[in-house]
Order: sequence, then structure tokens, then C-alpha cells
Amino acid sequence: MPALSGSDLAPSSAEAVTRTLRSSNESPMQRLSFAQDLWNSKHIFIPGKDELLLDWIVSELFNATKGKSCKFGESPHLNYGHWQFLCTLLDHFTAIKRRYESGGAWTKTGSSKNKVARTPSVKARVGDIFVVVLNDVSDSLSERINKHAPNDLLAIESLTRITCECFRRLTADLNEILRPTLELYVTLTDSAVRFFDIASSSDISIAAASGQFLQIVLYHLQKISQQSPNRKKTFSITVSKLFLPILTLRYSLKTSPAKSSPEGFEHHFEVLVKDLLQHNLFHREHMQEFANVLHHLEGKASVTGAEKAGYPKQFLELLRGSLATGAGVQFRAVLNSLPFIYELFIQSSQELTKRRPLSTEPTFPLFLEFHQTLSDLMKRMLETGTDVSMRTAQNVLDVLVDLLNLVQRSDIYRPTNDETSKKQLQFFEQLNRFFLDLGGTLPSTCHSRIIQGWHCLLLLDYTIIESHLAEVWPFILTPVAAATLQAELFTRELLRTFTKCRRLDYLIEKYLEALRHVQLTRGANVTNQAIFYSTSCLSEFAACIEKLLPAQAIALMQLLRKELEEHCLQPQATGRSAKRQKREKDPARGKSRDFHLSAELPVILLSLLLENAHISQGQQKAFEELIGELQANFIDPVLARCDAGRKLELPETDALLLPALSLKLALLRASPAYWAMHVTTVSIDRMLGLLRRISLSDPKVAYLQNEIVLSHIERIASTTVDPRQDTNCVRMMTDVLSNLSLRAYDLATTWDMRLKSLTSANQIVGSWSMIANHLVPISRLAERSQLEDIVRLLIDSIEKSPIEAVSREGTLIAVTKHLLSSTVFYELKPVRDAFVPVLLQHLGQAVTAGIMSPSSLNSQEISILLDLTNPADAEAKMNAYQRLGELFEDSACAQPHLSPDSLPRVLRLLDTLHTLPTAYFSQTERDMIVGTLLVMERLFYKSLSADTDNLDRRVNGLRLAALTRKIGLRLMLSRQNKLLTFLSPAIMEWYLVSLDQYEQWQDAETTATLSYNDMIVAATYEIQELTCRKLLQRLADTSPKDAGATPGEHVKRLLAFVQDYCPKSYSINRFRPANALAKSITAWTESRPERLHSLNTCCEGLGDAVNDFVERLQAMVCHNLQDFTLDGETMQQDCTEIVNERSCKEAQFAFEVYCHLLRFYKFGGDGAKYSNGLVFLAGLVTGSIRLICDISRTGNRLDGQHKALPHLASLCADFVAAFAANFRDITPAVEANSMRNLVTLMWYIMQINSQDAQSATLESECAKKMTSALSSLVRDTSQKQYTELLACHLDRLEGEPASLAVSIEKNTLPSRYEDTTLLVRCLSLVINGDNREVGRGLVRKELPRILVKLSQIIQVTTSVETALEILQLLTQIVADKFLSLRHSDVALILHSVAAVISTSSPLQTTMPPVTVDATHPESVGPPEALQLFDAVYRLLLGLLRSRKDLVVEVIPCFTGVLKELFACFRIRPRIDAPAPRLNRNSTNSAHKFPSQFETPSLLARYAPLPVTCAENLSRLLVAIGQKALTRKHAAGNRTDGGITMTTMGTSASTTVKPFSKHVPFLLSTIVHIQSSARPFTPAAKSALMEGVYALLDLCGDHGRDAVLAGLDAHGGGRPLFKALVGDWEKYHRFTGKV
Repeated sequence: MPALSGSDLAPSSAEAVTRTLRSSNESPMQRLSFAQDLWNSKHIFIPGKDELLLDWIVSELFNATKGKSCKFGESPHLNYGHWQFLCTLLDHFTAIKRRYESGGAWTKTGSSKNKVARTPSVKARVGDIFVVVLNDVSDSLSERINKHAPNDLLAIESLTRITCECFRRLTADLNEILRPTLELYVTLTDSAVRFFDIASSSDISIAAASGQFLQIVLYHLQKISQQSPNRKKTFSITVSKLFLPILTLRYSLKTSPAKSSPEGFEHHFEVLVKDLLQHNLFHREHMQEFANVLHHLEGKASVTGAEKAGYPKQFLELLRGSLATGAGVQFRAVLNSLPFIYELFIQSSQELTKRRPLSTEPTFPLFLEFHQTLSDLMKRMLETGTDVSMRTAQNVLDVLVDLLNLVQRSDIYRPTNDETSKKQLQFFEQLNRFFLDLGGTLPSTCHSRIIQGWHCLLLLDYTIIESHLAEVWPFILTPVAAATLQAELFTRELLRTFTKCRRLDYLIEKYLEALRHVQLTRGANVTNQAIFYSTSCLSEFAACIEKLLPAQAIALMQLLRKELEEHCLQPQATGRSAKRQKREKDPARGKSRDFHLSAELPVILLSLLLENAHISQGQQKAFEELIGELQANFIDPVLARCDAGRKLELPETDALLLPALSLKLALLRASPAYWAMHVTTVSIDRMLGLLRRISLSDPKVAYLQNEIVLSHIERIASTTVDPRQDTNCVRMMTDVLSNLSLRAYDLATTWDMRLKSLTSANQIVGSWSMIANHLVPISRLAERSQLEDIVRLLIDSIEKSPIEAVSREGTLIAVTKHLLSSTVFYELKPVRDAFVPVLLQHLGQAVTAGIMSPSSLNSQEISILLDLTNPADAEAKMNAYQRLGELFEDSACAQPHLSPDSLPRVLRLLDTLHTLPTAYFSQTERDMIVGTLLVMERLFYKSLSADTDNLDRRVNGLRLAALTRKIGLRLMLSRQNKLLTFLSPAIMEWYLVSLDQYEQWQDAETTATLSYNDMIVAATYEIQELTCRKLLQRLADTSPKDAGATPGEHVKRLLAFVQDYCPKSYSINRFRPANALAKSITAWTESRPERLHSLNTCCEGLGDAVNDFVERLQAMVCHNLQDFTLDGETMQQDCTEIVNERSCKEAQFAFEVYCHLLRFYKFGGDGAKYSNGLVFLAGLVTGSIRLICDISRTGNRLDGQHKALPHLASLCADFVAAFAANFRDITPAVEANSMRNLVTLMWYIMQINSQDAQSATLESECAKKMTSALSSLVRDTSQKQYTELLACHLDRLEGEPASLAVSIEKNTLPSRYEDTTLLVRCLSLVINGDNREVGRGLVRKELPRILVKLSQIIQVTTSVETALEILQLLTQIVADKFLSLRHSDVALILHSVAAVISTSSPLQTTMPPVTVDATHPESVGPPEALQLFDAVYRLLLGLLRSRKDLVVEVIPCFTGVLKELFACFRIRPRIDAPAPRLNRNSTNSAHKFPSQFETPSLLARYAPLPVTCAENLSRLLVAIGQKALTRKHAAGNRTDGGITMTTMGTSASTTVKPFSKHVPFLLSTIVHIQSSARPFTPAAKSALMEGVYALLDLCGDHGRDAVLAGLDAHGGGRPLFKALVGDWEKYHRFTGKV
């Protein structure tokens, strides 16, 4: 072969190249190498070289497919290199095509003279190559499966992927080379399906590659099928060649998930198969043929000539033939795919019906055809009787039920009582019989599917099941475990259906009959196993009761009463044979011959009826007679059998006695009439006597009788002033509480609150629940000792229950939590008097239980703690409280060591104490609790400080401190004149010193420690501030106190301690104690400045101490803040040494102190220090801004320092806010440009924070600070400064619309949104600030410019928040009586509103997606839509109330906005709703199109909005007809030279009458909406009626005639409008008569 390395050795001509490429003397690899060298050579130039090589490689591959060699690597079509070379050439031609297509110069083959710009010509059939490759690879895999070496599998995978890539390039860009046909894609699909099926069983990589190939082939097969004009040919090819392979592969993927299918392939394959089969088999052109064939097949057993006339017979024959085999993979695939096929058929039929109805409905006949085929198959399987055939029969049943479910969900059957529906109903009855027969033939594991089939039949027509209830019940009453869920669902649907049909009593009657039959047949009670006894069924029954009419509820009660009297009370004979009964000689077994049916279920149903039924006044007499019969004919006879003297047979406890007592309890709770007529104290005593013997051994009977007694006593207590005068009640209460055994119990026991699970072991939970439910009568009648037992149980359940039991239901602690969360508990004084002392006593005992040394019990701290918690000695409590000051003053007292193991018990008691409200304690108790908490915290603080290595103990210690200080603060706030900290300054000092230790207990990785420490710090400083404030208020009281310190001495000591504490502490909060003191002193000085000079009079040396404290504190604060001023020394340092998160937070606390010091100097009269402080403040602002600039520039080069930038920005915001608050004092004579500099700084800070803040909290705080600073500037500036302030904002507003538009194009929207929103918010503060005398004239002058810019912004912004801010600002401008507007201004405002809510509003890109579904009509729109509607409503209402004289000139714009708002209250469209037919007889062309196809406005997309919005719109319509109020400006006699405003009403002719000409258009819009397919919702219509009537008041006779003329003569608008006018004239129109 000639070489291509040099031009001298190259082939001499194109013919030589062609001969060399097609030479048979060279091997395929040599020819490929020559072709590759020729392609890569830059020395050989042959015309059309690329086309030549493409034709050669395709011919090489095609010729190889006809050869006999199929070895990988030898045959060209199985060689990776050949396919790689083809892929390279295809990439080359794809690039050329795209380049020429962009210029419009590309043409198909032979259609252009420009050879370069046309598709290359290839003679071989390219598609056949891929078919052969797939077949050969499949054969190779199937022959040597599991025998391939890894290299072979890798070669197959590589070949598959490169082949797939070539096919993808051909189909995507070079379709002219491939020349695809429908037959080609069908053949490729068959080969690709076979290849994937084999590959998925061998290797995951090959399966992934073959799956990708199959997806591409299926996609293009679907595409070319849609383009094919011959639908019949497409149908035939799909049925004959594609249907079975595709269904087989689909079934294999669903039933064998362990196969090596690629990830996500199943979903994509399912979508492609669904679209392919639905389009090719069930195209709309085929549906009429299907309808004809199926119509003639319906009810006929053989294939008729009519079926042969239609080509769908091929499809039906294929299904029959596949199912006739009864075995095999294709049989199972077709069988399980029948629901899938039927669902596709239903969808196609329904879509076609929406456009063009068929002559006959085909979906139900196809179901009949499938059912007939499956029924025949089922019979054959049942006749065979083998295990395999029975499994197949179960599979057939599953498919049949799935098909029936599709029929039910697709609304195919409609009971219209015509001939078709009657035949369908007859078929469903036969199907029900078929299910009944299968229930007796198939095993019980199939009952679940049979019940599901009955469920579908019930939903189709309840009469199908109603007539066969007796036969259905045996499968439902006591279902097998596998069918329990379906039985519950079916029973619940039965209840709902028969309730709607007003036949619930019939259903219950049939159910009870079936239950009796089962019990009598089995000779035992099966109530507990009955499906109706489940919680879900009983809950459904209770919901159905609420829908019953009173007469129906009484009838159902009568039915249950009859059941109790006739079948439960009387013994029933079993259904066993007499021969079997004679053989039973055992007396114990002989009793089972005649037994009582269980009354449990009838009583449960009666109880639910009594609880949920509505008994009207007319049915009250029948109800009283009913409860009398229940008492006389059931309850009394059952209780009478318990009388030992009458020697009657004792009633069965579970079958009769417990239901009788449960019924008595239900009647007692639900009916006051029953208690008044049938329950007395004597009858209760008699019942207790009869049940005494049984209740001792049966906890269930004891529980019920105690509940009855307590319910009776509660009735008496609620109707008696002093129930303790009734000795019988007191005696019964004492007996009940004595029998509850509250002294011996197990706290770990549980009870599920069901009577049948109550035992002697968990009886304590039932007793505790009973006490919690009847605590009111118990508190009024129980003895003190009994209340103490109850309280002891309450506290024991709190402090001894394990922590994990707190969240479990049915435990003592769960009942306790429910009790403590009820309001009744806190209203019972006897319980409170017993509970609080015991709680404090247990709290003290819990602490002392952890003492490790017995000698520590004699320590001073433990002695004080025990005295404070002693419930008996009040004098000892007060003495112990006074000794607290001495305890903290004596630092050398003994320190007892406590065990940390007692902490969990203490914490549980503290949690309980924290939940109790402050008013629950007396004033003395509050003082004792605060003292107890203080001593307790100090004891554990000393013990835990010695061992801080245990994280769990540190967490518990921090939690203890947080709880004690929060509770102490809350109680001290209610005792502000007698604080615990008044006893000694040492107490407050200990509070502050302990904070350093608590801060060291924190763990950065444990969130609990951080949150607990924050709670401790916040509570401590609130206590300190409260103490300082109250001490300063008591300075005039110089009399010595019991603690030995006057308020002045106390303040002096606090000043000295804080002054010494701040320099020594290394805590980040070291300035916060000083802040609390400085804040209190400043507030005290600010209220009365002369007090400062009398401090030495109140206490010797106090004034000097305060001055010294202030001076030293200022020095410390200035030293801390000095780094942020950037003086000469600091500027030489690296900013990273200054700025970090800790330094910024510490500087914030220091600056708070500095602000208080400035106020102190200002109100204290020290002007020089105040001026110096302001100078230092200006340095802080300048320095912090420079720091921010430096960090912003170098932040990317610093290691993590950018994280502190948000904190520095927040600190700088504090500086600027303080600077703005003192702006008038700082710059009284400075030039006005200083205002612009300050505003620029504020904007810079807000932008830095909004761009780089990592915390939303910091961003919100910074915005609030800047807003406050701007408000201060507006309030305190001069006219010249205000002018500059307004000009600064207007300059920024001027360029904002253009900047926002550019940001939208560059997609940099989030930051721009925040900047624009902040700008509008700040502009609102400037315009509406509290500086009217200075700024109103300037604002009035610039108002047109402001409105134009706001209108431009609102038309381009896509931020809802920005739009809301602008609408709110416009509303404020409209309502401002000092601003004058023009007609053009109002028109501009209305134009802005219309732009916001229009169809093309830019806000639609950021609004939430629209949920177009009518299944949840009660749901409301997103909050953004509601906020926009509210903002628009307020703006329009403001225009009507304040600027109505200007609105008159632009009424069309106003009414246009109103019309858009009307559409916000229409019902939601249904996605599946058929399109309404057009009224071709209509003459009104404006309304020929259905309204649901109109393009809705922005807010109308979220219709319907809530009723509150409709009420607001109605209020807006009413305001149209109200006279406007105008304001007359006149100079008054005011001494300040101001302007007075005179308000007067205008005549209706000027502001109301012009609207009457436009009201008909609004009424026409309302009528058109109401008469359309989507009218107003009922609630919205009711809310809008007041506004509609107000519009009719404005509309005269001519206007109403105009509305009628504009309505469609053949629609429903005219009758609707006439009815509306009639109601208006009848109920609303003013006629002059009262």
C-alpha cells in the first residue's frame, strides 16, 4: 500500500486512491489505516476527499455485514476503529452543515450547484448496518453468556457506545445520510430491545450503553410515527412487530428490578412506550374504527363480519392469542399490561371526545372484551387446579380488579337509567356475582383484591352492593390479616355512601344481623375481631353521625336499643347440631350452648351517637323516651343480675356488664335529662352495692363505676352552691378516692386509654386520668389529706418519671402534662394551696438528696434552703429569707458538695415551676421561690465548678442556671419594691461574677450550651438593670435597713464593683454590667437633672462616686473604641489585628455605654465633655468607614477576615445612627453638603451589609438602625439640610429605572432588588417624615418628578417587595393633605397600578407558580398575591376618599383597574374540564370565546382570592357612590403662622354623577363573569353584593337598558341581570318609605 508520509510517494490520482481503498488484497485494518492517513494528510489534495472517505467507510461497513465473519476486531462492522473513523467524518459534516445553515447556504443532496454546501451522497443503506451490528452483538452475548473475559465485555461496551454515538449524530444532524423510514426504525427497535434484554442480564456497563441506544431509537420511532400520513400502516406495523417485544421488556423491567438496567432508564422507557403506543395504536383516527368493532362485539361470543371489517381486529386477535397460551413470558407480559393498555385507550378516547364526540362510546365495550377474555382464562385455570394455575388465577384477578378500578376512576359508567346504563349495571351485578364465587374458590390471600373490587363496584353504584350485603359481610366482618386494610377502607366507604343515601340505619341493621349470624355459628363472641371495631371505622362512623338529621339519629338509636333488648340481653342458642350438644357432658362447656351476644359494639355505636348526634327540640321527647327504655330494659336488668340475694345468674362481664356500665356513663355525660330523670344518689349507692363484689376483682368494672360516681358528683357540684353540705356526695367522694390506691403505684406503667386493655397493673394510669378529668368536683369535696395524695402523685410523676417517657402517650407524666396545660387546673384554689407548698418542699428535698456528706446538712446554705422550702413554719421562712444577705456576704462559710446525679430530678421540677404563671403564687411565695432558686443555683454552681470535664453535666448546669434566673427575673418583676438583690450588694456581685464561669462552660459545637448561656446573660443584666433603677428611685430613703445597707450605699458598692470588674474581665460581655448601670443612671438623670446635684445629700460620697465612675468608664470605653478611629498609631497597624467578630461585638457593647455617657453629659449640664464626646463620635464614623473600605478591597487576600465584615458593618451602623441622632448638635453651622456625605455613608453601609451579610438577623438589624438614623435626620434638620437630603435621594432615584433595566438584562437582580427597595423605603421616610413645616414645600415642588420615576421603576421591576413599597408610598402621597396633585398625576398613579396587575406584568417571573386545580377550592392564593391586592385596594380607596375630584377626569382608567380586580374571585378552572361549546347563534362577537381561555391578569391567575379581599373590593364599590371631601386652605389666626384646613362635602353632581355613565360597563363585566363557566365563588358573590347594589344605585334606567343591550341574547346573562335588578329593587333600593 503506498505511503502518505511524503508527496513523492502519494497516489497519483483520485482513481488510485479509490482503487487502494477498495482493494481486496489488503486487510480491513490496512485499508482503514490508509484512509486515516489520507484524512490526516496535509499534502494530498483530492476534490471531495471527505465525501469519498465517507462513502468508502459506509460501504466498508455495509459490505462487512453481508460477510460470514462476525468476530470482534476482525470484521469492519464489529471493529471499534472503523466506527471511530465514521464518527470523525460525521462530526466534520455536522460542523459544515451548521456553519452553512447559519448563513442559509445549505441544501439537500442534488439541489444546489455549490458542491460544498450540500449533503454528501452515500449509496449504501446506512440503517441496515446498525441492525446487523445489534443482532451480531446480541448473538455473541447470548451464546457465550457468563463466559466472556473482562476485555471482551469492555470491547462490546466500547463498540456499543461508539455505534450509539454515530447513530445519534446521523439522526440529529445528518438525517439525509441515514434516510430513515418507518420500517427501518421498527426493525431497529426490535433489534435494540433484544440487545438490551440480553445485555441487562450480563453486564451493567453494556446494559447502560444498550439502554441509551434503545432510548434514541424509540424517540425517533415515535417522531417518525407521528409524521407518517398512513395511520393504518403505522397501526399494523406496531401491532405485528413492536407490541409484544416492547410489552415483554416493560414487564421484565417492572418484575426484575435486580437486572443491570441503567439508572433512570425505567422512567424514560415508560414515557417513550406510553407515547408510542398511545399515538400508534389509539390515535384519534383509529378511535372510530375501535368504536365500531367493539360495538358489534359487545355481547357476542364469536367474531362477526362487522369485526372483520375493521383493522383493530388485528390488535384484539393478538391479545386473545397471547392470553390463550396461559403460560410463558409473553403471556404474563400481556396479562399484566392490560390495565396499562386500557388506561392509554381511555385517555385517547376522552381527549377525542372533548374535540369531537364518537358515534358510540368505545371504552366500556373494550372493558367487556377484556373481561370476557379474562373470565374464560380464569375458568380454565380453576378447572386445571394446579399450584401454577392457581397462581395464574390470582394474577388474573389482580388484573381484573385493576381494570375495574380504571373504569371507576375514569367516570365511564353513569347511572342515567337509559338502555345503555341499564345493560352496564346488569353487567356489574354479574361481576359482583363473579367476585362472590371467586371468594369461595380462591384462597383467603385473594380476599384483599376481591374486597377492592367490591369497593370499586360500590363507588360505581351502591345498589350493586346493597342487594348483596348479606353475602358480602362474611368476607368483611372478620377478614384475614392480609385483607384487613382493604376491609377497613371498604367499610368506611360503605358508611359514607349509605349516609349520603340516608340509609345508614339499614346498613347498621344488616351489619348487626351478619355479626349475630357469625357469633351464633361459631358459638363465641367475635366482636373484638370485627372490622367495625377498628379505630378508623369508628372515627368514620362518628363523622357520619354529624351529617344525620335528628330524626335519623333517633331512628338509629332505636335500632341499637332493639338490638340490645332482643338479642344481647336474652340468651341465644348456638347453631350446632343436637347430636354434638348431647356429647358435651362437661357442665362448664354446656354453658356455651346458650350464651349472650356481646353488647359491646352496639353500646359503642350508641355512645358515639350520643356524643355526636344533633337532637333538635322537636325530637327531645322521643329522645327522653328512648333513654328511659334503655335504662329500664337494659341497664337495670343487667345490674339486677348482680344482686346476690336474688340468686340470678351473674352477667358475663365482657358481654353485658361492661357495656351496660359504659352506656350508663355515656348517657350521664351526654344528656342532662338522663341525669335528672334516672340518676339519683340513692341509685348510685345501690349500684355501688351491687358491684362491690365484682369491682374488687375486675379493674374495668371498678374504673367504670368510679367514673359514673365522679360524673354524678360533678353534676351535683355544678348545680349546688356548697356541695359539701350533701353528706352523701362527700361520702361517695371519699370512698372513690380511697379505692383508687394513690399511695402505692408504679410510675413506669402505661395504658393505651382503651377499656379492654385496663388491668390491675396499669390501673394507676386510669385512676390518674380519671382524677385529672374530674379535678373540679374533687377539689370542692375531697379532704385535705386526699388532695395532698393527689398532689404527691402529681409531683412524683414529674420528678421520678424517666425523661424518655415524657413524650409517650398513656403514661402518668403524659396525663400530668395534659393537666398542667389545662386552664381549669390554675383556677382551683384548694389544689393550689396544696400543690405549691408540696412542690417547694420536693424541690428542697431534691437538692438535699444530692448531699454527699451528712455533715453538710448543718451548713448555713442547706439550713436556709430547708427553711425556705418548709411548708409549715412561715416565721422560719422569713428569717431564712433575711439571712440570704449574710450568706452571700460571708465568703468563708462552709461549702457543701452536691452530687450532680440529682440534677435531672431538680431540672424536671424547675420545668414545672417555669410553666406555672406568676399570678399562681402569693407575694410571699414569690419571695421564697426567688430565694430558693438563688441558694440552689449557688450550691450546684460550686459543685459543678470543681468538675467541668463532663459535657453533660455542664449542659445540665447551664440549663439549671438559665431556668433559675429566668424564673427569678419573672417573679422579681412582680415584686419591684421588694427585690431579693436589695438584701445585699453581694448577691448582685455574685450574679455578675458567675457569668465568667458560665461562659467558660460553653462548647462551640454544642448548640444547647450557647443558647443556655445567652439566656443566663440576658436574664442577669435585666436583673441588674431592674435593681439599679429601683435603687436610684429609693435614694431618698436614708433609714437603715435590716440588711445593713441603705440604697445609696448599695449603689456606691455596685459602682465600685463594676468599675473594678470591667478592666479585669476577659469576657466579651465585660462592658454590659457598666451598660446596665449607665443606662439606669442616665435615665434617672434625664427625668430630673437637678437630682444629680443632690446625690451627696442622699448618701455621703455618692455624687463623687458617680462622677468618678463616669470618668473612668469613659476612659475604658474610649480606649476600647480607639482602634476604630484610625488615628496615627492605629493606621500603621494591619486591619486584620483590629477587626474580627469578637472585637466588633465587644465594641458594640462598649459603644452602648458610650451613648449613655453622652446622654449623661448632655442632660447633666457638662457641655464641654459632651462636645468632646461628639468629636470622638465623628472620629468613630470616619474610622469605621475607612476600615470597611480597606477590608472590602483586601478581603479576598485575607484568611477568613471577610467573615467579620457584616459585624463591622453593623457596628458602623451603630456609629452612624448615633451620629445622625446628634446631628443637630454636631453640625449647627456646618455647610449643607455634610448631609449628602452622611447619607452617602448610610447607603454605603446598607449596600455592604446587603451584599455580604451571612446572617439575615444582622441585615435586618442594620436596616432598622439606618431607618432610625434617617428618621432622626428628617426630624432634626434645617430647611437647607432637608433640601440637600431630599436632593440626594432624588438624584439616586433619577438613575434607578435605567440601572434596574440594565441589571435585568445582565441577570444581576437580587442585589438590585434590595437596593431599589431600600431606596423607595428611605424616600418614603424623607417625604413623610416628621418635618412638615420645613419639607412640604420642597416635596410639593418635586412631586411630579418623583411620581414619574416611581412609575418607571414599577413597570420594570420584577421584585414584589419593591412593587409593594412603591404602592405604599403612592398611597401615602395620595392621602397626604398637604400635597397637591394634578389630573396627570392621578392618571400616572392609575397607570402604575395597571402595570402591576396587568397580564404582561414583569412580576409574573418572580411570583409563585399557579395551581390550576379545583380539587381544593377552599385554599387561598400565595401571600404575595394577597399583599399586592391589599396594596392596590388601599391605593384605589385612598384616591376615592382623598382625590375623587381628580379621579373624575380619568374614570376609564379607574374602571379598567376595577375590571381586572373582578376576575380575582372566579372559581378555579379544572385541568380536565371539557371545553365548553361555543354558542354559534350568539350575535355578540365580543363574547364568543369561552372565558377560561382568556389570558388572565397577574392577580386573576390566583383566583379565587379570600373572602376578605372580596369584602374590600365591595367596600371600594360602595365608595364610588359616596360624596368626596374637599379641603379648603385658608390662613387662620394661629400664632405660628401655619395653615388651617377646612373640610367640607361636595355635591353629588361633581364627584358622583360622572361615575354613573361608567357604571354600566362595570355591571356588564360582573354579569358576564357570573354567567360564564367560571363564575364568582359563592362566598365572594355574597361579599360583593353590597358593592353591586351600590353600583345599581348609581345606574339609572338608561344605564340598566344599556347593560341589557350589551348582554348575549342567547346566553344566561340577561335573566341573571334581571334577577339581580329584581333583588335590588326588593331588598336594597331606597323608596322613601320606612
